[in-house]
Amino acid sequence: MPTSIGTLVKEIQTLTNKMASTEGKAVLHAIELSRCYTALRKQVKNRQWEKTLAALGTTPRVACRYLVISKSWWIKQAPGPELLALMPCDLHKLEALSKLEQQALSVLLKAVNCKDSSRGEVISAVDGVLGVPHTPSADDDEVTLSDLKKRWEGSIRKIIADIEDLDNEDLDDEAREDLWTDLSKKFSEVEAALYPPEEEDPDASSGPSDDEDDELGDETDEDDEEAAVS
Repeated sequence: MPTSIGTLVKEIQTLTNKMASTEGKAVLHAIELSRCYTALRKQVKNRQWEKTLAALGTTPRVACRYLVISKSWWIKQAPGPELLALMPCDLHKLEALSKLEQQALSVLLKAVNCKDSSRGEVISAVDGVLGVPHTPSADDDEVTLSDLKKRWEGSIRKIIADIEDLDNEDLDDEAREDLWTDLSKKFSEVEAALYPPEEEDPDASSGPSDDEDDELGDETDEDDEEAAVS
């Protein structure tokens, strides 16, 4: 005789609660690891840092995420059971969430399902709470250089998180090349906006001088390179 629906529902609820509890413990382990990585970083010299991480089987990129987490209030006061039950066991997401104060974290975790949301969505939600990117209001029409840098940082972080969310099967060598080509075109548009072509002087001679010919001949296009972060 098959198990009744009621029994299965209770079993699913029980196992789900156990899984949430296990994930909460994993989050606490991640916080403790961040404390250890910070202590280690203070003692290891710069030249030995990467070698030490390699011996641990990790990378500077991963270690950097732990170092960010170690700056949060979680180190002095671990999140309570209510928050732990809602926190994702994902280092990328935890790095972003660690930047929020306790009250802001509580509000966001109740508003956004950070466990099921993608890394990019979680990072975007955190950036929204922190005011990154900045969206000018009707009374704030001017965009400052600081605003622009915050938008750029938030956008790049989200792009990296979305790329890391892709399945390896979808991101083969050809797909990587196509994606980088598309991104490079966008970076070229940014470069064109930063360095717009100068307007020609109508009084200037129609042809460049010999010196100008040499200078123009030496111009080369520079490729923009983006370093990945965690």
